[in-house]
Amino acid sequence: MLKKSHQYQQNVAALQRDSLFPAGNFDFPDINEAISESIESFKKKLNEDPKHHLRVTILPETEMNGLELTAFILSSKQAGVTNLQVRDYLLWDSILNYAKKYGVDEQVKMGRRTVTYKKSLITFITKDKGFEKNPLFQALKERYGVDNLEIKSSIPQYFHHKGHNQPFLTPATLLNKINAQRIMKDLEKDLTALITYIDPAFDEGWEQTIVKQAEIRQIELLEYYSYQDTEDKQFKYVAHLKVYLYISYETAVMPLKPSGVSRYLETFDAAGRPVFECPVLYIYGGLLNIKRKSLTSLRLIDMLPWLYINYTILD
Repeated sequence: MLKKSHQYQQNVAALQRDSLFPAGNFDFPDINEAISESIESFKKKLNEDPKHHLRVTILPETEMNGLELTAFILSSKQAGVTNLQVRDYLLWDSILNYAKKYGVDEQVKMGRRTVTYKKSLITFITKDKGFEKNPLFQALKERYGVDNLEIKSSIPQYFHHKGHNQPFLTPATLLNKINAQRIMKDLEKDLTALITYIDPAFDEGWEQTIVKQAEIRQIELLEYYSYQDTEDKQFKYVAHLKVYLYISYETAVMPLKPSGVSRYLETFDAAGRPVFECPVLYIYGGLLNIKRKSLTSLRLIDMLPWLYINYTILD
């Protein structure tokens, strides 16, 4: 949300600076208040479980053992682990303590009856593979006696395992529906805009850019899940795809090629033409027909061109 708000403000500023655009005839709305309201609404929804409307559990405060932390840091140095951060240890220790607290069956007396509540399975969602592969972290987990903790790499992966998974919703089914022709159709309206990710010189006037060549070279299905919407009760799906694009442009604008840290691709072909050669994250969704076991609709939810563009140090 903040990223899109920043892009909007940049575009408004660019239009107001453009001598050919009659900026005085337009009253661009201030969206800051609307953005703040949207973020507050998101935070409110985040505090409730979307299926059962239960409060989302917040990790309680834990007492940190300074000797344990010191011993862990010394062990990491002895093991030759150079990229271990104390922050990761603190997070991991809190999660292990929380999982340990709910790692045993609990028996509660209700009158003459005794009800047994099975131990909970705690899910930790992170893209940091160190929590799962670092031997020091795993040794700490074993020492805590935690066996009710699982790690997922993303929220979609969590939904894929915990949601209303339908056997007919497979990678092959999704890629047959979300094919190169469909993606190219959605891409056509954004072809010229993608040049703004190559060099800052193209931030203005990109609408007049001529696309010389556009190709989808590869489509990779990253993750997907299905669910039942709590409002309309319909079954739906969401799929994340990594789409490898190659787009070359004809333009008379000379690139700036900035120095220092850049979030631009700075890619050009042998003739000096700007080229967008980078993966883009595409997010699609639609409706499922449970009786017919089919995908009944498809819509583009969002595309994120900046996700795979790394910061680079330029001379």
